[in-house]
Amino acid sequence: MFGGWQVLEIPSPFHFVSGGQLDIASDGALRIVSCSLQSPVKRLDLLLEGVAVLSRTRRDLRIEWTHFGGGTQRPELERLARERFGPSATIHFSGHETPDALYRRYGSHPLAVVC
Repeated sequence: MFGGWQVLEIPSPFHFVSGGQLDIASDGALRIVSCSLQSPVKRLDLLLEGVAVLSRTRRDLRIEWTHFGGGTQRPELERLARERFGPSATIHFSGHETPDALYRRYGSHPLAVVC
């Protein structure tokens, strides 16, 4: 346990933190949302690698990752996702959103992980 959260280990150097079980939506998708500038200091490559490991170890799980925010790393992150994601994982770059638009999006979709 870490601060009341269960740390789920998968066979890799990466760890996923969850409040217990993965929160799968009624349509069978695990939805991950992140919001930041796409720059190396934000380490989105580490999040991408974690999603990739999960997608390869849980092939039965459909994973949808949406990232809000602009920046220079998009081409590199798209390339890494194509190379490393299992067939059931996708990434979508939504670009910049206002805080109000983000809150509406967060409230209108079932989300398992917000980063």
